[in-house]
Amino acid sequence: MIEFVLPQTNGEWLAWISAVYLVVNGLLKMLAPDQWTNFLKIRIIDDNGHGLAMMRGPMGGGNLGLGLAVLILHPQPLLYIAIGGMFAFMAIGRILSIILDQIKSTQIWISLIIEALLGFFTLAYAFGLIP
Repeated sequence: MIEFVLPQTNGEWLAWISAVYLVVNGLLKMLAPDQWTNFLKIRIIDDNGHGLAMMRGPMGGGNLGLGLAVLILHPQPLLYIAIGGMFAFMAIGRILSIILDQIKSTQIWISLIIEALLGFFTLAYAFGLIP
């Protein structure tokens, strides 16, 4: 039987917040991709709707599905390793964009810091570094 359990320790709360972030991010991308891209000042140049479909499907649906799975099945360390790894590689992708694409906007740096912190806290909890 699945029962919903709230986090008990500081480490659990930090990891759990990263799953909540994924759910909120996924909902925004899935239900309001136009507003989300306007807020981030991203233009999707697309005549046939493929850009919005990519935003709603893999980006929004993936984040929402994984985040909900973690929240429902909390506390499962392997799930936290999965989202921690995801956030870590999101941060690595941002770093590569900064270095290779020469993109130095404030939004990129803020996103890098958020993703790196969420990845660190989630992985630290999953590996027992934060009780």
